[in-house]
Amino acid sequence: MKKLYARARVTEYWLVDPEKKTVEVFTLGQKGFERVAIFKRDETLTSPLLVGLHISLKEIFS
Repeated sequence: MKKLYARARVTEYWLVDPEKKTVEVFTLGQKGFERVAIFKRDETLTSPLLVGLHISLKEIFS
């Protein structure tokens, strides 16, 4: 999937794990996708791409 996203020039994607209650944020760099953050249930997700976006994961995973 990462290669497909890179070819399509997707610059950021998130992996949501409902069981672990985490969100991993990946951004496209020169060597492919790199994980830039892992957010846990009680944290607030922010995005390097979507400046100003703040999502309380506590509300999402409750």
